Amino acid sequence: MRREKTKIIESTLSNIFRKRPGNINEYSFRERNGYITREIGKDRYIESGEFNSRNDLIKILPEHLRRKFFVPPDERSEFNTGAVSKWGEQISSFLNKISGLEWEIIFKTLRKKKVIIKGENPDCSPHFSHFSVLIRFKKSNWGHFVEIGEGNTDGSGHNISGLISRLDEIIRCNFESRKKQLPENLPLILSPGEGGIVFHEILGHSLEADHIKRGLSPFNVSDIGKKVVSENITLSTFRKGDPFFENVNHDDEGISRSKSTLIERGVLRHLISNGTSSSDLGISDRGSSRMEDFTKRPIPRMFAIYLENGGYSHNELMGSTSDGIFAREFGDGKVLFHKNRFYFNIPSAYMIRKGKVSEPLGSIIVSGKIDKIFKSVEMIADDFSLDRGISYCFKDGQTLNVRVGQPSVKIKNLSFSRGLYDI
Repeated sequence: MRREKTKIIESTLSNIFRKRPGNINEYSFRERNGYITREIGKDRYIESGEFNSRNDLIKILPEHLRRKFFVPPDERSEFNTGAVSKWGEQISSFLNKISGLEWEIIFKTLRKKKVIIKGENPDCSPHFSHFSVLIRFKKSNWGHFVEIGEGNTDGSGHNISGLISRLDEIIRCNFESRKKQLPENLPLILSPGEGGIVFHEILGHSLEADHIKRGLSPFNVSDIGKKVVSENITLSTFRKGDPFFENVNHDDEGISRSKSTLIERGVLRHLISNGTSSSDLGISDRGSSRMEDFTKRPIPRMFAIYLENGGYSHNELMGSTSDGIFAREFGDGKVLFHKNRFYFNIPSAYMIRKGKVSEPLGSIIVSGKIDKIFKSVEMIADDFSLDRGISYCFKDGQTLNVRVGQPSVKIKNLSFSRGLYDI
């Protein structure tokens, strides 16, 4: 078994500003600095340590590494509360006009800097920044919140007017929705962008090597090179020009990030794996090891998942649908391998009648069987779009930013319900 000691040194700065009705504001700031040393092959911790400040952490580094760990003052500064307050007032001013609405606005910033030292190999130093705004709202009789958000990696601010416009449509869709039983056995058309979270959930997690190793995934190593899903599907982990992870060229084992095509026209080509899992499974795929912070264990995780363009236009997808459901916005999702089911939230959905968007359905839950959905992708359009930078992934107690993108997609064999996940 391959054995290799790796030290991961990390500093994380995070800020949260939360605004609630009645001009109630909350602000929090967290800084974590520390390191872990783990033995790959045994996949265990050897030692770890946490420090009160970045300067204390830097003192333990060899001289030649300290410059790699330097972050310019503007990246180290706390959240710009003046700008955030201004954005918050714009959004809350709109929300306060709606009677009986419960809401909160959450602004977050996250900055991570790492130095990864692998045995005698040259060290690497990926860093990541993310800025986001999330709006949650509900009426007292709904039982659950509806969410909308956006994020970016350059800290240049948010398109608040565009966000309010989206928020207005989602609220109207939920307020005006016809409270009737949702239809069954209708096709679903996903709008481009955030709809990629569907393929992150149902295909991405199924291709993670630890799930395959534990026998949870519907796939196994012997499927590599075989057709496993609809030939409409090509799924990749890299897209030139996407800035989201441009400063993260290595995973958390210090391996160059994978730039693989996972699935090519339905044929499985690669798995999402870290070093330990690749050794256990006898495969060459590596470069997809991630951890939330230095206190966590690096495991196989997605950075980005892109569903590539198909051969149809969006209008052709709509025109081929006499009755169906159109998903305008997307929320979170979940895969339950032990139940062979997946779920994801659609904050605003509409009926499709004779190829046209019709009456609003409001917020719904879409679910289906994992083993059936792989063959249920009917049509893929040519209007690829990236998400708005607000996608997150939850796995084994760790939350990480992820990136998704896709064109419009038409899928059959799904179920629809209201409320929360039925798990």
